Amino acid sequence: MSLAYYGREVSQKTINEAGKPRHPDLYAGDVDRALDGLGVTYVRYDASGNVQPFIAWIQDQLRHGHPVICGCKIYPDEHLNWSLDHFVLAVGFDAQGLWLNTQLDLDGRVLVPYARLDSGQRGYAFRNGQHRYFGRAITGFRAGATYGSVGEP
Repeated sequence: MSLAYYGREVSQKTINEAGKPRHPDLYAGDVDRALDGLGVTYVRYDASGNVQPFIAWIQDQLRHGHPVICGCKIYPDEHLNWSLDHFVLAVGFDAQGLWLNTQLDLDGRVLVPYARLDSGQRGYAFRNGQHRYFGRAITGFRAGATYGSVGEP
């Protein structure tokens, strides 16, 4: 979704191939490798602590026109020791919360209230037991970037 925002349609298969995961899905450690392999430019957020600075960073990136890939939890959660379960794309915000795109929601987009993002309530949240937050603001593509050896022009 974030690459389509910049005019490039890339299949999930191609993204996974670029990430070179050791398992069927991309984990947090594979995302940067996939973005780098596809020639994507991005700003990293990997920090611990309070969730509020992470939300403020996302809002700032969105103000600059950069969609943000965010790691989130989905409560109730069967993997409490993981800092994230799923990736969503933050695409907007208002006074109530963040607008997140996700293929797990029937509408494809959901407004998550700020209070829920910092809680263990049912649904999407950034809060996790490790107090670690994962974000990648997608800023575009490197000059002359192609998909290289991952199979799409």
